[in-house]
Amino acid sequence: MSTSSDDQFHDRLHDLNADLTDIHLPGPAAARHRATQRTRNQITGVVLASAVLAGLGILGVTQDQLFTAPDPAAPTDTASPTAVPTSPDGSDETAPPDVAPVPDDALMTLEDVAADSDLGPDAPVWAEADGRETPFQCVPMVPESASSVHFANPDAGHFLQFIEATADPVSRFSQLRAEVESCAQGLSEEREASDGEPFTQAWTVNEVGDEAWMANYFAPRDDPDEFLTHHLVSVRLMRVGGFVTMVARGGPSPEDNLAMSTDDSEQAARRLCAALEQDCVGQVVARRAAQDPVGDIPGWLADSDLAEVLGADLELEGWEIQPGNDDATPPGWGLAYLAIDPADEGAVAFDRRHYGRYMDVDGPSVYQELARFASDDEARQHYAALVDGLSGYTEDGVEIGLVESSEDADHVASVWLTEHADTDFTATFGLVTRGNAVALLNYLPAADATADTITDEELATLVLDLLTRAAARLATN
Repeated sequence: MSTSSDDQFHDRLHDLNADLTDIHLPGPAAARHRATQRTRNQITGVVLASAVLAGLGILGVTQDQLFTAPDPAAPTDTASPTAVPTSPDGSDETAPPDVAPVPDDALMTLEDVAADSDLGPDAPVWAEADGRETPFQCVPMVPESASSVHFANPDAGHFLQFIEATADPVSRFSQLRAEVESCAQGLSEEREASDGEPFTQAWTVNEVGDEAWMANYFAPRDDPDEFLTHHLVSVRLMRVGGFVTMVARGGPSPEDNLAMSTDDSEQAARRLCAALEQDCVGQVVARRAAQDPVGDIPGWLADSDLAEVLGADLELEGWEIQPGNDDATPPGWGLAYLAIDPADEGAVAFDRRHYGRYMDVDGPSVYQELARFASDDEARQHYAALVDGLSGYTEDGVEIGLVESSEDADHVASVWLTEHADTDFTATFGLVTRGNAVALLNYLPAADATADTITDEELATLVLDLLTRAAARLATN
């Protein structure tokens, strides 16, 4: 399978030389194995990634929130047979003479499929396989008129791709999508009824071909054992010109989440478009199906604030509000340096919100945490206690210093720089209080940002600007 988001987040934090015991990120308790990781010294990269995935709304989402399949287009004269689950319906699959043939070298290769699965010389390897179908429910059978490849791995499962030429690619794409969605939704409902854990994801993908869509779901195994009862299956659909392609991967998996990687969608598009002498992969952006932008929420930073301070080209969006204290992460503020839990100090509300780009692990992010107290005085006292704890902080090889501050009749704000003695890693965050609220802002630039692209001083200025805007928003709630 493609590299998981757990690994990507862990690698990113490792590359930044971040001390993972110093920060935790928001999100609901989504992965059952995180129950044993609730102290600050146990915050590993996997927990961070899982929490962020939960913030994305990937984990624990029901099928009703995800599946918004368009009504299947009526089959045209060139439509292939209904492909779910895996049996033909007897219709004529021969492509009409006015449909261009599938070009050579348009399909993904064995090297594409096995690129990220090198587990050592003794591990099973991917190899060509026979057949027009996989053992996975809901994966369409290869139409007779389509070109296809099929690879198998004793451990990793199956990979199947077909490219179909059609005079009506829009209708054919919609038909395949609707069939897969309807079938996967049924499997999810069955799984929920049996063990209470449905799992389905559906995403639209922009800047890949003319139209692209992808889904992940659980399908029961024919030979389940105690630990592996289901296959985890991914289906990627894409159309370019008069061609529709489907890529399906799947195999036994104990996981309860999986990154919705666009890798197969992008590589399938590159192969097909190169054969057509086209360039059809741009700046890929994936969005969960049926997931409308959350939009601005009173009391929180607005998307326009981020655009004006950090640049509209970043296209950062605010996501759903998550509770500040949940079972996924240690209680309290998201930085271990801020050792005072607002809930213990009388906060009547404590929440978190993430701003970023869907599926962009390496892109810039902003995390805002917001605590509200019963009175303005309690909020000011809590802010003062946080500042007092940060002043002169030199524990565990970490030094924290005040680099920017502002104060007026309405609010007080401060920006802090953390420096790690044994690495070159630095980080900048800010605190602000206004009225009965205290907010923390943590801005993480893109993974490829360096001191040459943004200095600590420039970063501090950006964070102070965001704090000023956050203070103005606090007055709206």
